[in-house]
Amino acid sequence: MALALPAATVAACPPRFEIALAGLTHFVLYLFLILMPLAGYFNAAAAGHVVYFSGSSQSRRCCPKTTVSRKWR
Repeated sequence: MALALPAATVAACPPRFEIALAGLTHFVLYLFLILMPLAGYFNAAAAGHVVYFSGSSQSRRCCPKTTVSRKWR
């Protein structure tokens, strides 16, 4: 004996808040896609590390080298 389930009904158009929320989520994901690598670069460069991009030579430092106490190294 096979069970027959009724077909699910789908709304013709989702509610406006869902459309707005989807657009906002899409924007935030693209924002993070851009900001996360930049934050990592600035963090590494500010700490004095050399940052390489895809096998290229070293990049310029975004911050001048600062003196840090040996206690914190």
